[in-house]
Amino acid sequence: MDLVLDPPKPTLVTYSALMSRAVSLGKPRVALHLWNLMCSQQNFYTRVQHANGDVIVDDDVLILDVIFCNTLMNAYAKLGDHESARLILNAMVEVVDGTEHDGIPPTQPTVVTYNMLMDACKVMGELGEALEVLDLMTLCADVTGDVSLLPDAWTYTILISNMARKSRRGGGVAMVLPPLIKTCNPEGRKIQTRHSCFYIR
Repeated sequence: MDLVLDPPKPTLVTYSALMSRAVSLGKPRVALHLWNLMCSQQNFYTRVQHANGDVIVDDDVLILDVIFCNTLMNAYAKLGDHESARLILNAMVEVVDGTEHDGIPPTQPTVVTYNMLMDACKVMGELGEALEVLDLMTLCADVTGDVSLLPDAWTYTILISNMARKSRRGGGVAMVLPPLIKTCNPEGRKIQTRHSCFYIR
């Protein structure tokens, strides 16, 4: 192959790796720039369709998966943009709310997806929004029967951090974790946490 006349096209893994690295280096805006660049490519899946609207499935076509969606959501999370992160989740689960995030196909979220959204809420100190995500996780696990969607240790760590931020900004927050775990974790999954009970003020 002539790499000059016929250079290889970047794949989904290429963009995922570069975006993940950018976020890890504290450059989420670079990751979002890569996302916009990816959307402009001629082999992006929304640009490659049959006459009936079906996506052409080919090795060169950039079709997003849950790992990429989680990486993109993480970029928004680092910026504290929980609204954009929520739009990504809405697009993944095909929620019709009058808005959509261009380029995100229907994709099955994972517990990581919900944790990324909760992390975006934490950055902006949006405790109420974070608790809504917690409720959404347990609801989705109940509806689908998929216990892997239940809150995990990372979920509670993010929530505790959010509560600490809220407390520092004014007012006190008291919470005992075991009852919360019992309520939000009806399947009795083991939760590894450093503290089972805490008080923040």
